[in-house]
Amino acid sequence: MQNKSFKSRCIVCLMFILGGFLVGLAILATYNLSTDTAFAKQNLIRLHVIANSNLPKDQNLKLDVRDAILCETKSILGDVQNKELAQELLTANQDKIQEVAQAVVYNQGFGYPVNVKIGHFPFPQRSYGDISLPEGYYDAIRIEIGEAVGDNWWCVLFPPLCLADLEGADGDLIKIDEETSQTTTEKGVSLVFKSKLWDHVSEMEYVQKMQQWWKASAASFTYLAE
Repeated sequence: MQNKSFKSRCIVCLMFILGGFLVGLAILATYNLSTDTAFAKQNLIRLHVIANSNLPKDQNLKLDVRDAILCETKSILGDVQNKELAQELLTANQDKIQEVAQAVVYNQGFGYPVNVKIGHFPFPQRSYGDISLPEGYYDAIRIEIGEAVGDNWWCVLFPPLCLADLEGADGDLIKIDEETSQTTTEKGVSLVFKSKLWDHVSEMEYVQKMQQWWKASAASFTYLAE
């Protein structure tokens, strides 16, 4: 009788674990689907910064302008979850964005004009971690510095891929590498853009329930072992 009871407990425990595993697969599938939807072309607002030229001083200026723009747009967008609202806020603050970029140029000792455009612009294929964006036209903010014939820098403003970790733990501005699509602080700490997405997944109700199930399963095994 005791052996039969032990087998019944094992079966129940295994079914419990299998159920948790299947729920986990469903969560991952839902996450992948929601990520694909969030980063569909029609749901994005991108950022495009064009340097005056390819001279080192102009390329460095481009990065300084970029950093200032990212700080400003982070303040403008806040925790906005809707693309239409994000577009409205960016459009309403277009002059402010231009002023911020122009101030950086002047403060660096350059006299280049800065032109800020909001519209539908062409972009090449780019990858950001596990997210790949195909070549095509995207809604975007374009920052043209001076003659705007130098190398480009681009990212995704909404959803905020390039704003995810704009500030480091010590308040240091994180420099974003346009070639690797990663962020690195001055102290060399590397953060991948997609890390924020996984943070959100870990906070999901279903993930938390799954964690509770696994703890319960472990407790069941301990009980059976006794």
